[in-house]
Amino acid sequence: MSMTLFTGARFTDGFLDPEPAGPARAKISPLAVAAAVCAVLGFLTTGGFLAGVVLGHLALVRIKRSNGRLRGRRLAWTALVVSWIPIVITTVVFVAMFLIGLDATVHNR
Repeated sequence: MSMTLFTGARFTDGFLDPEPAGPARAKISPLAVAAAVCAVLGFLTTGGFLAGVVLGHLALVRIKRSNGRLRGRRLAWTALVVSWIPIVITTVVFVAMFLIGLDATVHNR
């Protein structure tokens, strides 16, 4: 004897039996979460940006290879963007400062 009490469970011979669940939901990649945390902490320490870049790239590779068992692709991409932008800006500023300094030393001779 079986009767439905509410969606998700049946009353069968004195026991509540859950109905078979659908496909398991993929879990968020821990590397993607770590990359996002490092990207945010990068504003306190420069090493955070570098760790965010490395962990973000590793997370994207693992998510791609997981065949749908891992999710968090957008989180990993966000961490990469947040980490790469300050690195690129800092590099451009240092190169510009170097070139300006090089030009100043040439004209001062």
